[in-house]
Amino acid sequence: MNQKKAEKLLGLANKKKIGRKIKLDHVLAIALDLVTEDHVRRMQDQSLSNEDQKEQLRQRYIEIRGPISRDDFIGFMLTKDFLNLWKSNQRQRVLHKRKGGLH
Repeated sequence: MNQKKAEKLLGLANKKKIGRKIKLDHVLAIALDLVTEDHVRRMQDQSLSNEDQKEQLRQRYIEIRGPISRDDFIGFMLTKDFLNLWKSNQRQRVLHKRKGGLH
């Protein structure tokens, strides 16, 4: 899919009467300059597996309440209190993004 996008963009960029051929390296150099910290955060978030997200929540639990084993945390995930932790974590992520910090 991304390859087709790149090929289409290159075809469009090279649809000209004069000048050298535009290569993919040139397109990538321009595109990379446009990547923001927000894009990096989004890529980081998208790279997290469900297991990674669960571990992030467990680490948040540890910050708030103290140590808990992975097995005990799974049990905690089955309680109503887990929903409050999850909501708190979501709020923290939103605030973190607004402040511009990377995680």
